[in-house]
Amino acid sequence: MRLVALAWARIGWVKFQRGENLAAMQFLTSAWLLSQSGTVANRLGQVLEKQGQPEKARHMYAVAVAAGGGDVQDSRARLAKLAGDPTTTEKDLAQAPRSWCKHAQ
Repeated sequence: MRLVALAWARIGWVKFQRGENLAAMQFLTSAWLLSQSGTVANRLGQVLEKQGQPEKARHMYAVAVAAGGGDVQDSRARLAKLAGDPTTTEKDLAQAPRSWCKHAQ
């Protein structure tokens, strides 16, 4: 399943780079559900942000930080930018592990 998730994540990221946001969302969401990868969560957050869904993007960036991986600093920076203040950022990060566990079930 890991290879399937990786393939879907790659396809989703290419779709996003081409401006095909709906298709990107579908592939990246599927990849996230299979992999629980911090990188995939970060990229899903970027798609949500581009689609004008900042609350959902903040959530995915916080989940990306909780999941770990190579994009933790980028996810944290994007979250802080959207949150606007350190208190909101820390609140989002504190809630992320609980919501991430719900996604993993």
